[in-house]
Amino acid sequence: MIRTFFVLLILVIPTLLNAQNITGILTDYQSDKGISGATLQLIDSQTNATVSYVLSDDSGKFTLAPPPPGNYTLEINHIAYDPEYHQLTVSNSGTEIQLPIKLRPKSKQLNEVIVQGSRAAAQQKGDTIRYNINAFTTGNEEKLKNIIEKLPGLEIDDNGKIKSQGKVIEELLINGKPFFGKNHKMATENLNAKMIDDIDLINNYETFGAIKDIEGTNNKKALNIHIKEEYLGKITGDITGLSAYDDRYKVHSNLFRFMPKFNASAILDSNNLGEQAISLRDYMDMDGNIKSDIRNNDMGNPVFGAGKIPKFLVANENNKTSRSHTAALNISAMPTDKLSINAFSILNQSRFTEQRWVEKTFFNTANSLQSQDAIAGKMTFLFNQTKVNLEYKPNKDNLINYSAILDSGHDKGQRDTESILNGQPQEFEESNKAIKLNFGQQLSYVTKLARNKLLSINAYQEFKKQDNRYDFLSDQQTLLPPYQRLDQEYVFKSNEIGVFSKYTQKISDHIARGNAGFIWNRSSLELLQSALATGQPQINRNSNYAFADVSVKKAVSLLQYNAKLEFRNYFLEPSGATKAYLLPFAQVKLAFTDLHYLSLSYNRNISFYASDIQNNFLYADDYRNYYNPSSIVFEKPFEQNILSLNYFKFDLYNGFLFLANSSYSRNKNENTSNSINAGNYNYIAYRNDASGYSWNNLISVEQRIKPLKSKAKATFSYLLTESYNFISDQQNDYRTNNFSVRFSLISSFKDSWFNYEAGSQYSNYETHYQLFDSKIYTRKWTPFLNFNGQINESLNYRLDNSLEHFSTTDSERQFFKTDFKLTCKKPKARFKYWIEGNNIFNISNPEIIATSNSNNSFSRETITRLAGYIGFGIGFEW
Repeated sequence: MIRTFFVLLILVIPTLLNAQNITGILTDYQSDKGISGATLQLIDSQTNATVSYVLSDDSGKFTLAPPPPGNYTLEINHIAYDPEYHQLTVSNSGTEIQLPIKLRPKSKQLNEVIVQGSRAAAQQKGDTIRYNINAFTTGNEEKLKNIIEKLPGLEIDDNGKIKSQGKVIEELLINGKPFFGKNHKMATENLNAKMIDDIDLINNYETFGAIKDIEGTNNKKALNIHIKEEYLGKITGDITGLSAYDDRYKVHSNLFRFMPKFNASAILDSNNLGEQAISLRDYMDMDGNIKSDIRNNDMGNPVFGAGKIPKFLVANENNKTSRSHTAALNISAMPTDKLSINAFSILNQSRFTEQRWVEKTFFNTANSLQSQDAIAGKMTFLFNQTKVNLEYKPNKDNLINYSAILDSGHDKGQRDTESILNGQPQEFEESNKAIKLNFGQQLSYVTKLARNKLLSINAYQEFKKQDNRYDFLSDQQTLLPPYQRLDQEYVFKSNEIGVFSKYTQKISDHIARGNAGFIWNRSSLELLQSALATGQPQINRNSNYAFADVSVKKAVSLLQYNAKLEFRNYFLEPSGATKAYLLPFAQVKLAFTDLHYLSLSYNRNISFYASDIQNNFLYADDYRNYYNPSSIVFEKPFEQNILSLNYFKFDLYNGFLFLANSSYSRNKNENTSNSINAGNYNYIAYRNDASGYSWNNLISVEQRIKPLKSKAKATFSYLLTESYNFISDQQNDYRTNNFSVRFSLISSFKDSWFNYEAGSQYSNYETHYQLFDSKIYTRKWTPFLNFNGQINESLNYRLDNSLEHFSTTDSERQFFKTDFKLTCKKPKARFKYWIEGNNIFNISNPEIIATSNSNNSFSRETITRLAGYIGFGIGFEW
C-alpha cells in the first residue's frame, strides 16, 4: 500500500507543479485602491461546479489554487461593487496567470442593516478564520460548547478538548487573553452562549512579533472567543441550582469580569450527577509538562515512563455513584503595555463508588484458569493545579517569559472483592493511596538580532514525585506463605533540567535554524516497605544527553518543505555507557491554499525508560498480580519511526470540509511483559525486547446543505496495532483493531421551535492472542435522534434520545437513554427555571458490558452505571 502511494505521489506532483497559478489584484475603478474582502469563485465551465474559492486580502491581492487544465469562469463579488466575470483557459504550461481587475462601485449603496444581514458565515484574513456564529447557531444554544459543535472545522472530543483539523487547540483565549490554560472544559461548559460575539480560529499563533516575522509558521493553533460589548467592563455570570430525585443535586456559579487590560473568572461547582470539571486528557496535560511553555521551542520528550492515572477519570460515567466539588480562579492582567500576567488555580475533590462483575480467563501453556470477581469499591481523589506565567517585552525586539506550574494530588481508595478461582472462593480487602507532587518552571529569553536574525536562550526544570501505598488482606495465603496481609509503599522521583539556545535566520523564502543544549535527567524508584522485598530496594537511573540540530524550512508557495537533523549523545548512569543517535525529520507539503493542502512527513524518536518501570524488587499491583524485578535493559531505548500523511480541504463559501490523516509507526524495543500464572496469582516482569507497529487513521467530512438549512457530518477512525508479549516465557503475538464511525445530520433553523440532530454511531474493539488462538471484542451501536427549539420567547426545550446497544464475545446489553430539559426565562428577566431529566428510563442503575485485555488475561465486565434522574432547577443571572 505504501509503495502504491509513493507511485501515485510521484505521478501527481509534476502535474500539480506544472499547473498554472492564478494571481491578481482587485482595485477600485476610480481610486485605484485595493479592495479587500471580495469573494472570488473559480467555476468549471462544463460542470458549473466551484473548484476554488478565496477572499482578497487587505491590499486587494488574491491567489487561487491551480486547477486542472480546462475552461473556467472567475466570478468576483463584493457588497459595494458590481459583480465581475472573466473567462479563463488553464493549461499545463506552468506559467502564472496574472489578473489585474478593476471593480466599479454600485450605483446605489445598500443600507447598513442589509450589509450586516449579508455578512459572510466565515472570513479568512491571513492566518485567522473568523466565524460569524449567527450564521451557524439557532438561538437555542446554552453554553460555548453548543456553539463550537456547530462550527465547520471545529469539534469537541470525548475528553472535552476542542479540535481543529484533527489536532487539539493549544491556546484558548478570551478577548485575546489566556483562559485556564489547556483546560478547555472550563470555557466550553461555563461560558454562556449569549455572551459570545464571534470566534476566531488562529493558525500559527504567536504573540511576539519578532518570532512571527522570522520563524514564520509554527503550526500552533489558538481559538479566540470574542465577548459581546454589553458584557465587558462589569461583573457578569450566573448561579444555578438543581434538586433531583433520590437526593441528586447540582449547585453551580460563574463570575466573570472582562476588561481591556484585566480579565477575572471564578467558577464553583458541586454535584453528584457524574459531571467532572476535568477530563482524562486535561489531567494528562496537567502532568507537569512545562516544556510546552518554552518560547520558540521545538524539543521532544526523551524519557518514557508508565505513570498512574486516577481511576475515576478512566472509568468516567461507569461508576455507581459520583460526587464532585470544584473551585477555579483565572486572572489575566496587563499592568503595563510591556508586562502581562496570567494565572489560574483549579481545586477539585471527587468521590465515587464502583460495582462490577468481572469474568477473567488467565492464559498459560498448561491449562487456562477462570475467575469470577464481584467487586465493590469507593475512591476519593483530591487535586490542585496552579500556574503562573509572566511575559515582559521591554521593546519590540526582546522578550522575557517565565512560567511555573504546581500539580498536587491525593488519590485513595478501598475495594472489597469476592472471588471464585477455578471453583475455589476467596475474599480480598484492598486499600491504596497515591500522593503526587509535580513542579515545573521555565525561563525564556528571545531577542531579534537583526531584521532577519533571531536568538533564543531557554532553561527549564521538571520535578515529579509520587508516593504509592498499597495494602491488602486475604482470607487465604497469597504469594509467599504464610502472608495473608501485605503493607507496601514505594516512591518514584524524577528531576529533569535543561538549558539550550536556538539561532534562526531568514534567508529569502527559507528559514535556517540551529539548536544546541544539554539535558540532565535523573529518576529513582525506592521501596520503603514490603514483606515481599527481594533484591535491591532502590534503583537510580540517569539519562543525560547533549544535543545539536540544524534545520531548513520553506513555508511559502505551492511546494513547501521542512527538514531537520538532530544529533544526541547520551551519558547513561550507573552503567557509564554512551550512546549516540541521529534523529531525522522531513516534511513535504503541497499548499494549494491556506485551507487546502497535502503533506507527507517522517520522523524518528528515541526515548529512554524511566525508573518507574525498571524495578529491581518484587511488589504487588493488586491481589492477583505481582511484579517481578524488571528485565528492561536500560541501554536499549524505545525507538519509533513514524510516517504521516495529511490531507485537508476547507471551502468556506460552500461549507465543505474534508480531513484525512494517516499515521504509520514502526516501533522497536517496546515496553512489554512476561506473565506466568501460578494458581492464585500472576508473576509479571517488564521487558523491552518487543517490536511492533501501529496504523492510525481518521477521515472526517462535513457538508452544509443550504436547501435543508442543515449540515451533514461523517467521521471514521481506525487503529490497528500489532506487537507481542510473553506468556510463560513464550512469545504471544497479539493484534488489536479499534474501529468507529459516526454520521449525523444537524439542522440550523434560526429561532425555530424545531431543530434536530439525527444519526448513528458504531464502534468495535477487538483483541486477538495468537498463542492461544483466542479473541475478545466489544461492540457498541448507538442510533440517536435529538430535538431542540424555542416554543416562544420565554420557553425552549431540548430532548435527546438514543438506544445504546452493547455486545461482547458471549453477552449483550441494551437500554434506551432519554435526556430532556425545558427552560423558562422571560426576555430581560434575571431568573430562569427549568425541569431536567437524564437517562429518565433508567432511574435505577443500568448495566453495560465491556471487554479488556491485560498481560496474560482476557476480561469481560458487567458494570453498574450511574442512575438517571429527574429534577427542578432555578438560576439567577448577573
